[in-house]
Amino acid sequence: MRIRYGIISASVACAIAGCAGGPRVAEVSDPPATRYAPEERIARASYDEPVLLLTPAEASPVQPTALTGGPSPLSLADVESMALANNPTIARERARADALRGEWLQVGLKPNPRVGYSGQEIGSEGSAGQQGAFVSQRFITGGKLQKRRDVVAYEIRQANERLAAQQQRVLTDVRAAFYDALVAQARVGVASRLEDSARQAAGTVTRLLDAQQATRVAQLQAEVEAESVAVERITAQGEAEAAWRRLAAMTGDASLAPAPLLGEASVPPAMASWETALARLLAESPEMSAAMAGVDRARAEVRRACAEGKPDLTMQVGLQRDDASHDTLTSVQISAPLTLYDRNQGGVRRAQSELTAARREADRVELDLAARLATVYRSLQNSRTSAERHAEELMPRAEETLRLTEKGYTAGESPYLDLLTAQRTFYRTNLNYLAAVRDAWRAYNQIEGLLLTGGLDSARE
Repeated sequence: MRIRYGIISASVACAIAGCAGGPRVAEVSDPPATRYAPEERIARASYDEPVLLLTPAEASPVQPTALTGGPSPLSLADVESMALANNPTIARERARADALRGEWLQVGLKPNPRVGYSGQEIGSEGSAGQQGAFVSQRFITGGKLQKRRDVVAYEIRQANERLAAQQQRVLTDVRAAFYDALVAQARVGVASRLEDSARQAAGTVTRLLDAQQATRVAQLQAEVEAESVAVERITAQGEAEAAWRRLAAMTGDASLAPAPLLGEASVPPAMASWETALARLLAESPEMSAAMAGVDRARAEVRRACAEGKPDLTMQVGLQRDDASHDTLTSVQISAPLTLYDRNQGGVRRAQSELTAARREADRVELDLAARLATVYRSLQNSRTSAERHAEELMPRAEETLRLTEKGYTAGESPYLDLLTAQRTFYRTNLNYLAAVRDAWRAYNQIEGLLLTGGLDSARE
């Protein structure tokens, strides 16, 4: 379906022909000759110019003054690359994952051997006694070192999922900001065209007043309308500039110079079925993967806690010289704790409880994802429905209303107030269509981004 999107002149043809530069697709017939005197027909001839219609692709490139010129246009891929390279939260999550890799290395290292000096029976019968050195080593049993590393390995997996989630949050926010800025630029184009038409209309009414073909009331109404549209154009430019600043912040460079954006902002995105969207979310969500990694980590923690109850062995070997007998003596000691009381029962119980909690947390994440998707999916449905209704029903009717009102005003059958009302209605319909498209892209990007937003939020656990 090709959606026609456009701005119709505010009943002033010479203004449109001079400033819009769009394709002419329809002609309005001259008014009946019997309605006006020849000089009055000349004064009203400007209303008989062709109506201007723009396709979405023609409307989108219109940029606010603050965003034109200078830097080359930016695509969505450009700003995504900048955000992934510069966003500080991604570097933060990557550093946390690297820290856990260091912990994995540390918890699997064997204990260092101990060396020392040993002296006994010093001064016995005036001799130096037995003096020497010893070395001892503690041996970790039950595979505890590997089990400790297994626990941290799953923590690393969770950290990697958090990193992937944060990258997706950044991308989702960048895409939302990009399409917000793109639609804001299109809104400036709509407002700029309407302002040009309104100001030309006000000028024409002034000329008609001078020729005593219009009233002072009509002139005031035209001037008020022109100023009102100018305020809305200024507001639209301000919104476009704010949208750019948000986009620049999401790229990690708040001082990024404004540049035109490449993309289609005037057509709503497609949408998958609910079943497809939910299945993809549960299969690909880093939040779900992190929750499942938490379950695996809790299982590894139970295995580690059970192994911690097994006693470690300590062996010591000593070598001494007996000053009295001049003999060389060797000693060997092997020791292990008797696990009469502490077999890490509390640690095992705590680990088992944490495993239960981790499983319930995975269940919670799954339900939470489904609930959040329901809200965003409904928003996408509503926005798409609104955009489609505007494109198929409201905009064509508003366009036809404006055409007929222009013809009626030209023929002297409609007051100027009706023309202003029709023009304002068509303008609002166009803006409402763009707002629906913007909201649809916001919801679509959230779904495509696996519901992950908040690319600049503070640390998450």
